[in-house]
Amino acid sequence: MIKLTNVCVFLLVLLAATTASAQDEPAPFTPRPLVDVDIYQVDAAVPVYGDTVVAAARLAEEERYTFLTLDTSGAPPVEWVPDWDPSEYGWEPADGPVLFLKASPDGQWLCYDQWVHLPDEFATEFEYMHQAELVMLSRPDGSEARPIAVTIQVGGGAEFDFTADGSRIVGQPLIKCLPTPGSYARFLELDGADPDVPPFNYYDVTTGERGYLESLNIGDGYWKCPYSDNFRLENNWYAEHRFGNFMSGEILGEWIEPEGRDAFLSNWVLPDAMLMSNPGRTGLLYVDGRFMPAPQDCWHCYCWLPDGTFLFSLDDGFTVRYGKVDWSSFTIDWATDASPLADYLYYNWTPLADSSGILLTTWDRGGELLWTPVSKAGAKP
Repeated sequence: MIKLTNVCVFLLVLLAATTASAQDEPAPFTPRPLVDVDIYQVDAAVPVYGDTVVAAARLAEEERYTFLTLDTSGAPPVEWVPDWDPSEYGWEPADGPVLFLKASPDGQWLCYDQWVHLPDEFATEFEYMHQAELVMLSRPDGSEARPIAVTIQVGGGAEFDFTADGSRIVGQPLIKCLPTPGSYARFLELDGADPDVPPFNYYDVTTGERGYLESLNIGDGYWKCPYSDNFRLENNWYAEHRFGNFMSGEILGEWIEPEGRDAFLSNWVLPDAMLMSNPGRTGLLYVDGRFMPAPQDCWHCYCWLPDGTFLFSLDDGFTVRYGKVDWSSFTIDWATDASPLADYLYYNWTPLADSSGILLTTWDRGGELLWTPVSKAGAKP
């Protein structure tokens, strides 16, 4: 029989605790469910602050919609609904999915859509449009909820974003009416020609004032930079690119692909430039229309984290890497392997606010919400 000294026992206990801790620690770049898809099927998800996430989901068994507050610690989801009553604003309630969900850069506000019905007293001949879609503003827990506009699913929208300072919600399309049943019914009856409501495509979060950016409405859709107010406009989607700014409203530059060929822009990589990832034409496309070729093809950027790190590939996605890239010279400062993510290239990749991980959501709203931890490193861009 072997007798263990107190020191040996202490070392064995310490080793066991360390091993258990290592086993509990999630492996970097290995996606795992953030919610049980058999209970919650997620339509949209957005980071708000730290490792906290807000998701809009439907309950699979109950056929109802709710919001969830989540975090990556494994705590149970917290359900909530916005603290507003549509009937107090004259609307009839309607249950429906949240099709867009955005958070302000400081995590203090959410913007999303809410389905409602016109009450019978406002009946019009356009019965198929009596279900309206309101653009909503609320705190991340659903408090202070209020409708700010009416939108519709068409073309590249509805799509809305906060400006980098959080002062504006900008997007399209915004119907030329106020978010009240009477104004919306008047819009329908006058076929969108209500002279009492000027066109607008942004809302001031602080003052409630509305304004109009001419540049935003010259494209089929837009794609905003996550760390500046620059955005890309699309016409013919992959051949013509124009760039504007959410604050100034100006068109900054354009790029028309020679011979009408597709120009695939894989992501924003600088506040004023996107990565173009085309065979034979890979490089940076700046918002003023300048193109700077890369020394080699096959570069792709999948996610730009707030701390200045990137998830990227330089072999067409066969190998995914995580690290720091100097995009002005296409040199890698440092990188580590993130190969488990190669199976998720067709998901949406969204970084957590504290850069500790990324969210993975499906393009087809299949209800899956995954997250994977990454290492914190680098400096905020």
